[in-house]
Amino acid sequence: MLTLAKISKTFGSGSARVQAVQDISWDLAPGSLAVVYGRSGSGKSTLLMMMGGMLTPSAGRICFQGENLYDGGGRRLRLFRRQSVGFIFQRFHLLPYFNIHDNIALTLSMRGRAPGRAAIRQIAGALGLADRMRHFPSELSAGEQQRVALAQALAGDPDIILADEPTGNLDRGNARLITGQLRAAADAGKIVVAATHDARLLQAADRRLLLEAGQAAPDNLESEERLCGQ
Repeated sequence: MLTLAKISKTFGSGSARVQAVQDISWDLAPGSLAVVYGRSGSGKSTLLMMMGGMLTPSAGRICFQGENLYDGGGRRLRLFRRQSVGFIFQRFHLLPYFNIHDNIALTLSMRGRAPGRAAIRQIAGALGLADRMRHFPSELSAGEQQRVALAQALAGDPDIILADEPTGNLDRGNARLITGQLRAAADAGKIVVAATHDARLLQAADRRLLLEAGQAAPDNLESEERLCGQ
């Protein structure tokens, strides 16, 4: 279980103070696909970064398996990020001088797993990347790079998958594939949370959280249509 209890995040001070996230509480159980949605600047990415152990909340608690992530210092956070979280960044964050095989292998090694070729081939094959393993990120399309980022997130079997706009600029086919893989990860017992403004991903979600100016807002069809039609 991943539990958020009255989470807030403030940047800056005085006249430059920005309340990015305010008083968010949410319980996320294994086996669910949850979506955080809202307009640009509503706090989606900030919330995901706090959930992933990468950004300390200004107030509130984030607990995983009953323990506060931010109570145990840097070592606990590093272990949590390395062993329990697969994060899909909006800009992919692939290493440009590593080929696709080695980008995935590095993720496995960082999680303490032997980067066996069979395991890498299995992940790559499920994402349609089997014939791209010796290519470099610059030689791939945006959709292929996003699939590599997803392969990295899934590598090593983490408990939590966090995805920041995973289908944002993808064509229909790639968006459908990414959405299907996130759905499959949730069905396999992972906690999956995606930040998005994509109606296709919203439709696949079990849980939804609408953010407006960093605060939870009523989630209803009217607000969803307003978001996706912008």
